[in-house]
Amino acid sequence: MLSHKHPHLRREREVDHLLLVVAPNHISLSQNMNTIFARCLARIPSGARSLHAGAAKKSVPAPRGDIQDPAAFLNKIGRNSAQFADKFKSWDHLFTVTSAEMKSNMALSVKQRRWVLNWREKYRQGADLYVIPVKPPKKKTK
Repeated sequence: MLSHKHPHLRREREVDHLLLVVAPNHISLSQNMNTIFARCLARIPSGARSLHAGAAKKSVPAPRGDIQDPAAFLNKIGRNSAQFADKFKSWDHLFTVTSAEMKSNMALSVKQRRWVLNWREKYRQGADLYVIPVKPPKKKTK
């Protein structure tokens, strides 16, 4: 370690093969730290930030019961979702379309997208569909 050469350094830490020296009161060392971090970042593969995009695609469940098409699915989950039935081309499209596509290509609002996506995932996990009514707002009393 460097502490015997540089007694003014407060803390040192060795991480893998890289030695990080922390000296909060020295500006010249902060420039060296930027260089060290830049070298570390250069070693990260270029696509590492987007590894989550290549995650395994979720399966499309088979229609079951009286739910055989997107219109029946959307009608069953309620909250006026049936009005978007014509925007989903097929059963596969209902279960593979992304939220971004629903927003840009299908013009669904945030609440509508979240509602459909949440029910889509519940159905994928085996839950039966049912309507959850919206509670009317409480009247204010004085």
